[in-house]
Amino acid sequence: MTHPAPTRRWDDIALAALLVGVAALLLTTRRQGMTGDEPRYLLYAASLIRHGSFTMPLGEWSAIHRAATGLPAADLPPSLVGSSGPSHPVYVAALLAPFTLLSAQAPRFVTLMVGLAGLVAVHRLCRLAAGPRAAILTTLVAALTVPLMPYLHLFYMEAWIFALAAFAWWRVQPAGAGLRADLLTAIVITAIPFAHMRGSVVAAALYAFLLWPAVRAGEWRRAALLLLPGIAGLALLVALNLAIHGSITGPVNSARPPLPWAWAEVLPMQLFNVRHGLLAYAPIWILGMAGLAAGAWKDAPLARQGLALLLVAAVTGVGVNPGEGWPARFWVLSMPMLAVGLAHWIGKERGIAMRLPGALLLLLTAINTVLFFAGPNNFLENRQTTMSYGVVFDRVLPLHFGLLLPVELDDPTQRAALARLLLGFGALFLLGIGAMLRPGWRFALPMTLVILGGVDLARVTNLPREAFTLETGNGAARVTLPTPRPLVALQFGDGREMWSYETDNRLDLQVTRADGTVIRQSHLVARQVLPLRCLGSIAAITVTSPTGLDVAGAAAYRLRLYAPASAVERLATRFRIGCGDRPEEIQP
Repeated sequence: MTHPAPTRRWDDIALAALLVGVAALLLTTRRQGMTGDEPRYLLYAASLIRHGSFTMPLGEWSAIHRAATGLPAADLPPSLVGSSGPSHPVYVAALLAPFTLLSAQAPRFVTLMVGLAGLVAVHRLCRLAAGPRAAILTTLVAALTVPLMPYLHLFYMEAWIFALAAFAWWRVQPAGAGLRADLLTAIVITAIPFAHMRGSVVAAALYAFLLWPAVRAGEWRRAALLLLPGIAGLALLVALNLAIHGSITGPVNSARPPLPWAWAEVLPMQLFNVRHGLLAYAPIWILGMAGLAAGAWKDAPLARQGLALLLVAAVTGVGVNPGEGWPARFWVLSMPMLAVGLAHWIGKERGIAMRLPGALLLLLTAINTVLFFAGPNNFLENRQTTMSYGVVFDRVLPLHFGLLLPVELDDPTQRAALARLLLGFGALFLLGIGAMLRPGWRFALPMTLVILGGVDLARVTNLPREAFTLETGNGAARVTLPTPRPLVALQFGDGREMWSYETDNRLDLQVTRADGTVIRQSHLVARQVLPLRCLGSIAAITVTSPTGLDVAGAAAYRLRLYAPASAVERLATRFRIGCGDRPEEIQP
């Protein structure tokens, strides 16, 4: 009996269509601005092919910058650190240097091709983990959400380390099948630190996975041969780093990974803060984390590896200061692992009860996908608050998720905001693990309730101008409410400004409640959104600046009062859940 020749897998055809569609969207919709580290990488590449160095005359750079952005450059990007060499990695820039002779945008196009190749590897990993349906759905989500979507075709290193890590992890799975194949895998792993040192510890973990079959079988000669590419690559990397950067570890700047005692502060902020939070702009990935944990508990080999790699990437690849850029930049390296976790979740979905939490989280995540393709550069303005979520509140829904997010952990109200988010997403994580281990409504229904509760917390109203009076003068702004009421926040000033990043301005806040009690908070870091939760019915607010910030001018430019419309907010305030420390009170 003969069998018909196998046809091409349907998910491969779907994957090809997906990649073409993603490329078309990114290449034909509104262009992302060239900002942050990208001008530095373009300078390195263009200078190297033209001058054999990593810098060039300002006039020549201005012409290249005009070709890339439509605007001339007033000065060279701060790309060198004294005499110690370039401040950022240069090896991918050197690889792409010839392409800059074709076009200043050519490195972006090459990076897009590399990123799409990384998505192919992610699809293969997810297919191994959970089958073709989960694989294609997860790849689609990964391609069109934060954090990968904004960086797929920028001349940053994120797409490169993502693609190399995904491809290497995929190739590690059949480790031990053939020496030549394993040697090629070793070379791919060795290339990761050349793209960026931020991926070096993940590369070391992948190398351990590659060596393990030979070590477990006692094939020491094979293990020694597999070590050779790694040793040679490490020696070359050290030599080049010393020659170019003057340091074994290469460039070290403010984007360095946190030291262990700072993990508890840095990692939560990189999950939730207004500029770079992963879950702040893509809450769907909490299911990726739960999927990895549950899969590891059930002894799924790929999930165990993914959980280990995710933890390594979190503590060594998530830096302290991502700088100017789109959200969740440092989590791009973790996308292969998060995608495998999400595929595990999708593979376990059974019935409406299990599908509903994922659908709700995906819908919230898709809001930012739509916002990105409508105006990608709006995300760069998320400095003092989320200007992107502000668009949703002003034009579409009575929901302002930005008011739930912390900026920095430098005052009690910011820490209280983070505590609320940790409580909610922690519950989703634990319930998600339970739902995967015991599929059905028992855990999925509480997940849905937690998500709906979080959405309800974002319900606020913008008080009309006639609901309060504003007095400005002598560097102060005073808001009076004829009818006292609870408030969520006061927002004032131009959201595109960066008060607390550019200067050390401070604010003094005085809140008068309906009973005459006065609450004072002194020397707050100057921010344009002042949380007012848990303060009771408010009759008046006075804002001054001991450092001379023009509070009156900022309030005259724009001032908003947000009042709660949330049942969950009222309940949380009543029991002081997520309210933080009680502020100083002065009796009338």
